[in-house]
Amino acid sequence: MSTPKPGKIAAQFMAHKREMRLSPAWKALRGNDKLVLERIEEEHMAHGGSTDSLPVTFTDFQEWGVRRAAIAESIARVEALGFVECVERGRPSRAEHRFPAKYRLTYAHGPKVRVTDDWRKVVDAEDAQRRIDEALAELQARTAALSGKLKKSAKQRAEDRALQARNAA
Repeated sequence: MSTPKPGKIAAQFMAHKREMRLSPAWKALRGNDKLVLERIEEEHMAHGGSTDSLPVTFTDFQEWGVRRAAIAESIARVEALGFVECVERGRPSRAEHRFPAKYRLTYAHGPKVRVTDDWRKVVDAEDAQRRIDEALAELQARTAALSGKLKKSAKQRAEDRALQARNAA
């Protein structure tokens, strides 16, 4: 392994601006929110900072230390605060077919990465809380819609099985 040139870092790293760490958006983050950011940052480093589309699964977040029940809420919070943008929503995986969500860190630098620093749009603690509340309400609505859809399809499957049983008899 060669010695790095003076002023050069010889490994992957993530830089956080001091301004970002002191921002109202950063101060509104909770422990699981920071773990979610760390896991997406790890994916950014694993890709050499060369993409705005970072695939991270719920299992990846769980293995990083985020409670599975808290993952969706933490993602909604970091999105609402402008640190992350979900560029592609994930969907349930089946067998070998995987459909992870893909994220973009708004503050990460790299050769082909867009830096927008959306966290700067959060003006104070009240604004941060309002954004979080809106995001969580939207998440709850999406979850309720999906839950209703799943219950409906389960009911339909049960009716179909009952009909098949009657026809077979």
